[in-house]
Amino acid sequence: TVNVAARMESNGVPNRIHVSQQTADALVAKGKEVWLTARPDKIIAKGKGELQTYFVDTNKKSKSIISGSTTVGTILSSPGNDVSI
Repeated sequence: TVNVAARMESNGVPNRIHVSQQTADALVAKGKEVWLTARPDKIIAKGKGELQTYFVDTNKKSKSIISGSTTVGTILSSPGNDVSI
């Protein structure tokens, strides 16, 4: 939703790709779980509560453990950080 996207943007880190649980699940379904790092702190979104979000690093080689259902979410990225799934 717009609320989740706004919270993710306001809690983002410069030059990092910040994605929702749903997007992380979609990346896992495509075999790209190695790209994901769970954000150490959860973000708070109105009407949703605490949300686990992730950072994407397409250069990462080691595996991360992700759980959840496979759905499509929103990718928020900084200019110049394109990701292909």
